[in-house]
Amino acid sequence: MLVPLTDESFKQVIPAIATGEQYRYYWGSPQDFLQRLLVAVIGIVVAIAIGSFLPDLESVALIVGLVTGLFWYWWPVCQASWRNREFRGYRYAGFWEGEVVDVFRSDRKVGTEETVDKTGRLVLIDKLETMLNLELEDENGFQARFRVPLKKEHKGIRRGMLAQMVVLSNDPRLGRIEKYTDVYLPQKDIWVSDYPYLKRDLFQFVAQRIIRQIESQRRRDDYDRYDESRY
Repeated sequence: MLVPLTDESFKQVIPAIATGEQYRYYWGSPQDFLQRLLVAVIGIVVAIAIGSFLPDLESVALIVGLVTGLFWYWWPVCQASWRNREFRGYRYAGFWEGEVVDVFRSDRKVGTEETVDKTGRLVLIDKLETMLNLELEDENGFQARFRVPLKKEHKGIRRGMLAQMVVLSNDPRLGRIEKYTDVYLPQKDIWVSDYPYLKRDLFQFVAQRIIRQIESQRRRDDYDRYDESRY
């Protein structure tokens, strides 16, 4: 099933400004935070130096110090907002519903580490990350594949489960799908994604509204057919 979304609904479910989940995604590891903090400290030092040696630029130095001093905080917001902007740049969007046709695990190499074996020789060992592979399909034959790091909640995913997401295109008829967002499995309330593109509470509201409208239209159509068959 593929239902076009209004521009208003599209802009609501993929926000311009980072959501809390998107901010946490780009917050990164402790090492990422320390790198941002180092940039902030350097910026403050530079601002102090400008203010000390160039008094005429003291106001500029203050602004530079404030902006760079909070770099550790606002940089994840910028990263998420830029990523959202890429998806919001598509002209058309649709609500897609299909089902899980395959789900399996695989390993992905994420690096190597050095260790020493029993003979004292240096050995390189691959560091592997377990990945979830998810394949989706609808009644029209459209297929989508996801490969994301495996999480605890993914263990409940089974073949045949309903799957919902937003698809993006520059074709007004949505005949050619360019991108698709994270996928939602409503039967188990599970999200599958590498990056949380959607404002999830709003997406669930929009999805429920669309399904109610479709079911209502089907009931009306069934009633009309039944009514016609009586004459």
